[in-house]
Amino acid sequence: MRSLNRRQFGRGALAAGVCTVLSAPSVRAQKDQRTLRFIPQAELKVFDPVWTTAYLTRNHAYLVYDTLFGTDESLHIKPQMVDRTTISQDGMRYTFTLRDGLQSLPSFTALHKRLIS
Repeated sequence: MRSLNRRQFGRGALAAGVCTVLSAPSVRAQKDQRTLRFIPQAELKVFDPVWTTAYLTRNHAYLVYDTLFGTDESLHIKPQMVDRTTISQDGMRYTFTLRDGLQSLPSFTALHKRLIS
């Protein structure tokens, strides 16, 4: 077995330090404050968050689809698309009034008409 001298040990330590610095991820703030860039850890294969329980699909759904209610940084439920909510006296009927300026898809409008009738 060969022994290390001080110079060889120093070179090895320097090489290990350089490798550590070069392999560290580059983290920087985004310049444009209006753009959120999301890079998932895997390829998105399923787009329906109801059909699968994969976190990748859930994260995509939260970023792409608008929801009636969302959670804030303290995980409290807050209205997102809803302007106000009324609950009937028996607690069996909830009525949601959407915020002004929201546009819906034609398929959602047709479903909404079927639900009301």
